Amino acid sequence: MAYVIEMSPVVIQEIQDYERATGQSLEARIVEFVKNELRRRRETDEWEAKFDSLVKSSSSRLSGADAYKFKRADAYPDGEFA
Repeated sequence: MAYVIEMSPVVIQEIQDYERATGQSLEARIVEFVKNELRRRRETDEWEAKFDSLVKSSSSRLSGADAYKFKRADAYPDGEFA
């Protein structure tokens, strides 16, 4: 699969200078970045799924009404800022 990125000639020149100085192609750097980002997102999704599972299993032991949800009006006496 190929992608086309439009860049100004100044940026292209800077990229070419970077590649000559480091011996690394921009393509390799971009591929490495994308791999790392995909890995990070996969790990984050796995962590969130484990956390959600922990919350669900822990919550099953709780009884009573649904969890309290803050409402701004609760911070003031009745009738004020309603």
